[in-house]
Amino acid sequence: MIEKIYTTKKYFDIDDLSNIPQSSGVYLFWSNSANYPKYIGKSINLKKRVKQHFYQSKKNLKEKKITSNICGIECIETDGELSALLLESKLIKALNPLMNRLLKKNKALHSFILNEDSDIQIKTFSHSNEENFFNKNLYGLYKSPKQAEEHLRKIANKENLCWKLTGLEKCKNACFNFQIKKCLGACIGKENSSVHFQRLKKALENLQTGVWPKNKIVKINEHQTKHIIINWKYCGTEYNQVDPNNLKFNYDEFKIIYSYFVKNKIILF
Repeated sequence: MIEKIYTTKKYFDIDDLSNIPQSSGVYLFWSNSANYPKYIGKSINLKKRVKQHFYQSKKNLKEKKITSNICGIECIETDGELSALLLESKLIKALNPLMNRLLKKNKALHSFILNEDSDIQIKTFSHSNEENFFNKNLYGLYKSPKQAEEHLRKIANKENLCWKLTGLEKCKNACFNFQIKKCLGACIGKENSSVHFQRLKKALENLQTGVWPKNKIVKINEHQTKHIIINWKYCGTEYNQVDPNNLKFNYDEFKIIYSYFVKNKIILF
């Protein structure tokens, strides 16, 4: 389905970047020594991003490796950012460019999982595929455990939650938040742990992941392209729609769609 979401393909000489379009899309740096792209990237402004690679290559070793020994640049224009993100993911998976492989980092995402019966009522859960992903006890989606912890700390401070029961602090007695009057005392039995758990759950309810409303269809307009998203699955465009029941869950696409929803404040309920 994703091959339908781009508009045009154009090739450019590396000595003349002036004609590269300033639109959204995906760019491929083709290698001198092999019949495959050395690097694939995406941008909401192709011309600006491609030029950045070459400007930064003068003082950045990573960029120098990306831009060296390439014979040409292919630009594929798309109608918008989401189209570019989806197409980039598809092309990287299909063509496996050398520099994308070398630069690839751990893309596992992290969420919170709740457990009322544990001494620590909330823990960070790491998931790198769809297995157990649609657990109703999972909340939030973060790039790292550190990012998750920082967000949890802000929530705990705002909602007067206990640092001990949220795992933010290891202590035998009162937590730091209680000492500065920002905890209601769950750490020392002053607040019932079940009451604390319900307050914690309430504070996280807007972060619940994996839940998709029944019969909900989200349409995202990008100029002439209208994307169809159902149950976190990319179902093509309005005129090339696929039944979601015929599609397997695609974790990479899910991450793109979820992040896009968060960035653009798309609310499902």
